[in-house]
Amino acid sequence: MAESEAWEYARELGDDTLLDAVDLLAYTEKVGEEPDPMTLDHPLTASISLSDWLNAN
Repeated sequence: MAESEAWEYARELGDDTLLDAVDLLAYTEKVGEEPDPMTLDHPLTASISLSDWLNAN
């Protein structure tokens, strides 16, 4: 879906949350998305995937 179509669809629905999401995605598309290396090197990492955990529980 093109950005203009996403804006039009969100406006048609009048959904503020969807408008915010489209705005965030449009911004991210313009500036890029570079993760902070400090965030990636966090000691609290998952030892199991969410789907595996859900299946086990």
